[in-house]
Amino acid sequence: MHVRIRTSSIRKVFTIDVVTLILFTAFNIYIENAHSIVKLAPFYQYFLYLLAAGIVVYMGTNWLLIYSPDSRSLWWLKYGIILLIILITIIVPAIFFILIRHQNESYFYSNDGLVQSELAVRFVLNGENPYTADYSKTPMALWPFRIGNITENPALTHYAYLPLTFLLPLPFQLAAENVWGWFDQRILFLFLFLIMFVTIPLLSNSKMIRALLLITFGLTPFFAMRVAEGGNDILVLFWIVLSITALKIKRIYFSAFFLALACSTKHFAWMLVPFYFLYLGGEGQLKERIDKVKKPFFLFVGVTGLILLPWLIQDPLAFYEDVFAYISGILPDGYPINGLGFSVWLLRLGVLKTRTDTFPFRILQIAFTLPILILLLRKQIKDNTLNRAMLNYGISLGVLLFFSVAFNNNYLGYLFVIFSLAMLIDTGTSSEAGNAVVTHSSINE
Repeated sequence: MHVRIRTSSIRKVFTIDVVTLILFTAFNIYIENAHSIVKLAPFYQYFLYLLAAGIVVYMGTNWLLIYSPDSRSLWWLKYGIILLIILITIIVPAIFFILIRHQNESYFYSNDGLVQSELAVRFVLNGENPYTADYSKTPMALWPFRIGNITENPALTHYAYLPLTFLLPLPFQLAAENVWGWFDQRILFLFLFLIMFVTIPLLSNSKMIRALLLITFGLTPFFAMRVAEGGNDILVLFWIVLSITALKIKRIYFSAFFLALACSTKHFAWMLVPFYFLYLGGEGQLKERIDKVKKPFFLFVGVTGLILLPWLIQDPLAFYEDVFAYISGILPDGYPINGLGFSVWLLRLGVLKTRTDTFPFRILQIAFTLPILILLLRKQIKDNTLNRAMLNYGISLGVLLFFSVAFNNNYLGYLFVIFSLAMLIDTGTSSEAGNAVVTHSSINE
């Protein structure tokens, strides 16, 4: 007896969410060296078996959806399996790294940025400025830094992150260290990571799109595993997701507040600001647009200033050197050339001789990013949707990062998530945003 399998049925099983789930899961397992974790913790192999079974069941739900496409229980099963795979692939390794780090030295099984941010919290609690502090006599000096033939970590004398990276974890770290004597900021990262899975279903009414959003946020290579390693990209993306979600549910002032927190966390968020407020202005004459964004903009400026200015005022030179000059290629002890961007090509072509050569990358960034920024803003005026604003943000940020000193692989992961947001979230029209601003203003007045 011959069994005929219809091509259309195969296509309905291997849908885009299935293919994306398989590829992202396999890539994460590969880059995190799951076999190394199994050697250290043999129990993890059973999680891998469960992961494989989960993918098979996920594919099986697509067979069932062919006959019952509107079944809510099947879609809830799909969402549950995605979360299970995220648990096995990202959250369990993160917890494992946290525990094994606690049993060893603080520089084991962690990102150097994580170690430095925890130290920055301690400096603040001791009344010191993290931007003037010397990290060379801390455990961070023992972190195994290597880029090319450079083994001395330049971050020992520079803290490149914006203040909310140490202000947000501060109360949690203070409480934990007083209660049980230790803290790993990944605990906070994981908490925010989990909160995102509650908020992102609000970004779309489509069941399929919600599945893709869960997969994108939970498994995107070079982004999701950064949560387990201790990278702080999750912090800025968390606030951006909350800001967009607040826009979708027409909570404009909350949205502006969350954007301010994003811009006080990491440089990545600042490229969103012009596209965000252009979208928020809606349609109409220039004066009408300005009136719509005035109050949210003042809220944004006020919150951002409240967080950034105290550290700038304390020591303007130290703040400038750490936050801007260190990653601009103009300091002799700045961040070395690294990654996949234009700087590496200058090194390979012999324009630059070593990874520590100074070079005015800021001029290149302005020369290439500014014209694209203007072009994208003009395009958005004609097509002023939230999707367009997020797409423009991703494009302009990508260009800016490509011409930076270091275009690291985690930047690719972050950009992929932003582009996915631009494509997947339900279209938000500028008129809706403008009406929401008017509504909120009238309530306040």
